[in-house]
Amino acid sequence: MVSTSPIAVWPVKTRLFEGLDETVLRPIRRAAVIRHIGPNKPVTVAGEFPHSMFLLQSGRARFWYCDAKSGREITVILVTSGSVIGVVSILPNPPAYVLSASTITECEFLAWDHRTACGFAKAHPRIFENGFRIAIDALSVYRNRHLNAITENAESRLAGALLDLSTKIGKPEPSGIEVKVTNEQLGSLSDVGVFTTSRLLSKWERARQIEKHRGKITLRSPEHLIHEHHKSIISEQSVATVRS
Repeated sequence: MVSTSPIAVWPVKTRLFEGLDETVLRPIRRAAVIRHIGPNKPVTVAGEFPHSMFLLQSGRARFWYCDAKSGREITVILVTSGSVIGVVSILPNPPAYVLSASTITECEFLAWDHRTACGFAKAHPRIFENGFRIAIDALSVYRNRHLNAITENAESRLAGALLDLSTKIGKPEPSGIEVKVTNEQLGSLSDVGVFTTSRLLSKWERARQIEKHRGKITLRSPEHLIHEHHKSIISEQSVATVRS
Protein backbone atom coordinates (compact mmCIF):
# COMPACT_ATOMS: atom_id res chain seq x y z
CA MET A 1 0.00 0.00 0.00
CA VAL A 2 1.31 3.46 -0.91
CA SER A 3 0.10 6.70 0.66
CA THR A 4 0.95 10.18 -0.58
CA SER A 5 -0.41 12.13 2.38
CA PRO A 6 1.71 15.18 3.35
CA ILE A 7 4.34 14.77 6.05
CA ALA A 8 4.42 17.50 8.67
CA VAL A 9 7.57 16.46 10.56
CA TRP A 10 10.34 13.88 10.37
CA PRO A 11 9.16 11.09 12.68
CA VAL A 12 12.76 9.85 13.01
CA LYS A 13 16.20 11.41 12.81
CA THR A 14 18.41 10.51 9.88
CA ARG A 15 22.06 11.29 9.30
CA LEU A 16 21.43 11.92 5.61
CA PHE A 17 19.73 15.25 6.33
CA GLU A 18 21.86 16.38 9.27
CA GLY A 19 22.81 20.06 9.14
CA LEU A 20 19.91 21.11 6.89
CA ASP A 21 17.56 23.81 8.12
CA GLU A 22 13.80 23.76 7.99
CA THR A 23 13.56 25.75 4.75
CA VAL A 24 15.53 22.99 2.99
CA LEU A 25 13.78 20.08 4.71
CA ARG A 26 10.27 21.31 3.93
CA PRO A 27 10.34 20.60 0.14
CA ILE A 28 12.19 17.33 0.75
CA ARG A 29 9.35 16.21 3.03
CA ARG A 30 6.70 17.28 0.53
CA ALA A 31 8.38 15.24 -2.22
CA ALA A 32 8.44 12.02 -0.15
CA VAL A 33 6.02 9.16 -0.73
CA ILE A 34 5.03 6.98 2.23
CA ARG A 35 5.44 3.28 1.51
CA HIS A 36 4.21 0.49 3.75
CA ILE A 37 5.92 -2.84 3.01
CA GLY A 38 5.02 -6.09 4.74
CA PRO A 39 7.49 -8.45 6.44
CA ASN A 40 9.99 -10.47 4.39
CA LYS A 41 9.44 -8.42 1.24
CA PRO A 42 12.11 -6.98 -1.10
CA VAL A 43 12.95 -3.29 -0.96
CA THR A 44 15.90 -3.18 -3.37
CA VAL A 45 17.55 -5.86 -5.50
CA ALA A 46 21.32 -6.16 -5.99
CA GLY A 47 22.37 -5.42 -9.56
CA GLU A 48 19.34 -3.31 -10.41
CA PHE A 49 19.45 0.40 -11.27
CA PRO A 50 18.91 2.44 -8.06
CA HIS A 51 15.45 3.70 -8.91
CA SER A 52 14.63 4.95 -5.41
CA MET A 53 16.01 5.94 -2.03
CA PHE A 54 14.21 4.82 1.14
CA LEU A 55 14.28 6.24 4.67
CA LEU A 56 13.11 3.68 7.23
CA GLN A 57 10.58 5.22 9.61
CA SER A 58 9.54 2.17 11.58
CA GLY A 59 10.20 -1.56 11.57
CA ARG A 60 13.38 -3.49 10.78
CA ALA A 61 15.03 -4.47 7.52
CA ARG A 62 18.34 -5.95 6.39
CA PHE A 63 21.00 -5.72 3.71
CA TRP A 64 21.99 -9.12 2.36
CA TYR A 65 23.51 -11.03 -0.53
CA CYS A 66 23.28 -14.59 -1.76
CA ASP A 67 26.43 -16.71 -1.60
CA ALA A 68 26.86 -18.21 -5.07
CA LYS A 69 28.46 -21.44 -3.81
CA SER A 70 26.07 -22.40 -1.04
CA GLY A 71 22.98 -20.47 -2.11
CA ARG A 72 22.78 -19.19 1.46
CA GLU A 73 21.47 -15.67 2.11
CA ILE A 74 24.09 -13.73 4.09
CA THR A 75 22.82 -10.87 6.24
CA VAL A 76 25.38 -8.06 6.18
CA ILE A 77 23.69 -5.29 8.19
CA LEU A 78 20.43 -5.06 10.13
CA VAL A 79 18.63 -1.80 9.37
CA THR A 80 16.65 0.15 11.97
CA SER A 81 14.62 3.36 11.95
CA GLY A 82 16.49 6.40 10.65
CA SER A 83 18.60 4.31 8.26
CA VAL A 84 18.68 4.95 4.52
CA ILE A 85 18.44 2.24 1.87
CA GLY A 86 19.66 3.09 -1.63
CA VAL A 87 21.67 6.20 -0.72
CA VAL A 88 23.55 5.68 -4.00
CA SER A 89 20.44 7.17 -5.66
CA ILE A 90 21.71 10.66 -4.84
CA LEU A 91 24.45 10.27 -7.50
CA PRO A 92 23.80 11.59 -11.03
CA ASN A 93 25.02 8.36 -12.69
CA PRO A 94 24.72 5.83 -9.88
CA PRO A 95 26.13 2.30 -9.96
CA ALA A 96 23.72 -0.57 -9.42
CA TYR A 97 22.58 -1.53 -5.93
CA VAL A 98 25.49 -3.47 -4.38
CA LEU A 99 23.35 -5.41 -1.89
CA SER A 100 19.74 -6.47 -1.79
CA ALA A 101 17.54 -5.13 0.99
CA SER A 102 14.38 -6.67 2.39
CA THR A 103 12.07 -6.12 5.32
CA ILE A 104 12.14 -8.28 8.43
CA THR A 105 9.02 -6.84 10.03
CA GLU A 106 6.23 -4.59 8.78
CA CYS A 107 8.01 -1.40 7.70
CA GLU A 108 7.12 2.17 6.86
CA PHE A 109 9.44 4.09 4.55
CA LEU A 110 9.67 7.55 3.09
CA ALA A 111 10.71 7.13 -0.54
CA TRP A 112 12.10 9.41 -3.22
CA ASP A 113 12.68 8.39 -6.83
CA HIS A 114 16.20 8.69 -8.22
CA ARG A 115 15.58 11.92 -10.13
CA THR A 116 14.12 13.65 -7.06
CA ALA A 117 16.83 12.40 -4.66
CA CYS A 118 19.59 13.40 -7.07
CA GLY A 119 18.02 16.83 -7.58
CA PHE A 120 17.97 17.56 -3.84
CA ALA A 121 21.57 16.39 -3.46
CA LYS A 122 22.69 18.65 -6.32
CA ALA A 123 20.94 21.62 -4.76
CA HIS A 124 22.31 20.91 -1.27
CA PRO A 125 25.90 19.54 -1.22
CA ARG A 126 25.53 18.73 2.49
CA ILE A 127 23.40 15.76 1.42
CA PHE A 128 26.32 14.46 -0.70
CA GLU A 129 28.65 14.90 2.29
CA ASN A 130 26.29 13.05 4.65
CA GLY A 131 25.78 10.28 2.10
CA PHE A 132 29.54 9.85 1.77
CA ARG A 133 29.87 9.57 5.55
CA ILE A 134 27.16 6.89 5.60
CA ALA A 135 29.04 4.95 2.91
CA ILE A 136 32.32 5.21 4.87
CA ASP A 137 30.57 3.89 7.99
CA ALA A 138 29.26 0.91 6.00
CA LEU A 139 32.79 0.25 4.72
CA SER A 140 34.01 0.29 8.34
CA VAL A 141 31.46 -2.38 9.21
CA TYR A 142 32.75 -4.62 6.40
CA ARG A 143 36.37 -3.96 7.46
CA ASN A 144 35.67 -4.89 11.07
CA ARG A 145 33.86 -8.06 10.06
CA HIS A 146 36.79 -9.10 7.88
CA LEU A 147 39.27 -8.44 10.69
CA ASN A 148 37.12 -10.31 13.20
CA ALA A 149 36.89 -13.31 10.88
CA ILE A 150 40.69 -13.45 10.80
CA THR A 151 41.54 -12.61 14.41
CA GLU A 152 38.66 -14.03 16.50
CA ASN A 153 37.16 -17.47 16.93
CA ALA A 154 33.51 -18.29 16.23
CA GLU A 155 32.39 -17.98 19.86
CA SER A 156 33.96 -14.55 20.24
CA ARG A 157 32.43 -13.29 16.99
CA LEU A 158 28.98 -14.61 17.90
CA ALA A 159 29.12 -13.08 21.40
CA GLY A 160 30.32 -9.77 19.97
CA ALA A 161 27.51 -9.65 17.41
CA LEU A 162 24.85 -10.46 20.02
CA LEU A 163 26.20 -7.86 22.45
CA ASP A 164 26.28 -5.26 19.65
CA LEU A 165 22.66 -6.02 18.73
CA SER A 166 21.63 -5.75 22.39
CA THR A 167 22.81 -2.13 22.45
CA LYS A 168 21.21 -1.25 19.10
CA ILE A 169 17.86 -3.06 19.10
CA GLY A 170 17.70 -4.66 22.55
CA LYS A 171 14.61 -4.16 24.68
CA PRO A 172 14.97 -4.26 28.50
CA GLU A 173 12.69 -6.86 30.06
CA PRO A 174 12.40 -8.19 33.65
CA SER A 175 14.28 -11.34 32.60
CA GLY A 176 17.04 -9.49 30.73
CA ILE A 177 17.65 -7.75 27.39
CA GLU A 178 15.46 -9.09 24.59
CA VAL A 179 16.95 -9.09 21.09
CA LYS A 180 14.69 -9.98 18.18
CA VAL A 181 17.00 -11.93 15.88
CA THR A 182 16.97 -15.42 14.40
CA ASN A 183 19.82 -17.91 14.64
CA GLU A 184 20.41 -17.52 10.90
CA GLN A 185 20.60 -13.72 11.07
CA LEU A 186 22.91 -13.77 14.08
CA GLY A 187 25.16 -16.35 12.43
CA SER A 188 25.33 -14.29 9.23
CA LEU A 189 26.21 -11.11 11.12
CA SER A 190 29.07 -12.89 12.88
CA ASP A 191 30.21 -15.04 9.92
CA VAL A 192 29.46 -18.25 11.80
CA GLY A 193 27.72 -21.28 10.29
CA VAL A 194 24.18 -22.20 11.29
CA PHE A 195 25.21 -25.43 13.07
CA THR A 196 27.93 -23.70 15.10
CA THR A 197 25.60 -20.82 15.94
CA SER A 198 22.97 -23.24 17.27
CA ARG A 199 25.59 -25.17 19.26
CA LEU A 200 27.04 -22.05 20.90
CA LEU A 201 23.63 -20.58 21.72
CA SER A 202 22.64 -23.90 23.35
CA LYS A 203 25.86 -23.82 25.37
CA TRP A 204 25.11 -20.29 26.62
CA GLU A 205 21.53 -21.29 27.39
CA ARG A 206 22.70 -24.23 29.50
CA ALA A 207 24.96 -21.81 31.37
CA ARG A 208 21.86 -19.60 31.91
CA GLN A 209 23.51 -16.67 30.14
CA ILE A 210 20.70 -16.43 27.59
CA GLU A 211 17.20 -17.71 26.90
CA LYS A 212 16.25 -18.76 23.38
CA HIS A 213 12.79 -18.28 21.93
CA ARG A 214 11.51 -18.40 18.39
CA GLY A 215 12.87 -15.32 16.61
CA LYS A 216 14.43 -13.77 19.70
CA ILE A 217 17.15 -14.19 22.32
CA THR A 218 17.09 -12.81 25.85
CA LEU A 219 20.44 -11.94 27.42
CA ARG A 220 20.02 -12.88 31.05
CA SER A 221 23.59 -12.09 31.99
CA PRO A 222 25.32 -9.76 29.50
CA GLU A 223 28.32 -9.32 31.82
CA HIS A 224 29.14 -13.03 31.56
CA LEU A 225 28.82 -12.93 27.79
CA ILE A 226 31.16 -9.90 27.70
CA HIS A 227 33.63 -11.89 29.81
CA GLU A 228 33.44 -14.84 27.43
CA HIS A 229 33.91 -12.51 24.46
CA HIS A 230 37.04 -10.91 25.92
CA LYS A 231 38.40 -14.26 27.12
CA SER A 232 38.09 -15.71 23.62
CA ILE A 233 39.91 -12.72 22.11
CA ILE A 234 42.75 -13.00 24.64
CA SER A 235 42.99 -16.75 24.04
CA GLU A 236 43.23 -16.25 20.27
CA GLN A 237 45.89 -13.56 20.70
CA SER A 238 47.91 -15.86 22.99
CA VAL A 239 47.83 -18.68 20.44
CA ALA A 240 48.88 -16.29 17.69
CA THR A 241 51.81 -15.06 19.84
CA VAL A 242 53.02 -18.60 20.51
CA ARG A 243 52.81 -19.51 16.82
CA SER A 244 54.79 -16.44 15.81
